Amino acid sequence: RPFTADIKSCMKMIGEIEAASRLKFTGIISNTHLLENTTPEIVLDGLKLAHQVSKQSGLPVVFLSVLKSVMNGTDFNTIDVPILTLERFLLKPWEKGTMDGN
Repeated sequence: RPFTADIKSCMKMIGEIEAASRLKFTGIISNTHLLENTTPEIVLDGLKLAHQVSKQSGLPVVFLSVLKSVMNGTDFNTIDVPILTLERFLLKPWEKGTMDGN
């Protein structure tokens, strides 16, 4: 992601969000995805970064979110946090008819 590509930019983003919201983070969610372009490697790289930010910030990684289509046929048994499986239901206007066979 453009603004959270490394530990330093993630820490900066945490600070900016906390300052703007006047709320404190209590955990990190690894939500790395590129919609239909997401691969298991992208998800695992995002989780690795989340763990690095966790170590730097002292915040726990609470869970990993991953698209159901990426989970299917992939071995995520080594993941050390709970997994929230997501399913996409909304289509962009130009996708109408392309995903349902019409």
